[in-house]
Amino acid sequence: MALLDMVGVASIMPFMAVLANPGLVETNALLNSTFTAANRFGITTTQ
Repeated sequence: MALLDMVGVASIMPFMAVLANPGLVETNALLNSTFTAANRFGITTTQ
């Protein structure tokens, strides 16, 4: 149970990093591919 709590807390940090610097979506390969896939659902800006 503690391991799952730790994973949950650790997953917040990348999300906060993208909120602080939306330009990471363009420079990070994983985030860029996720953003490209999200275009199919109508998400067109990083804002």
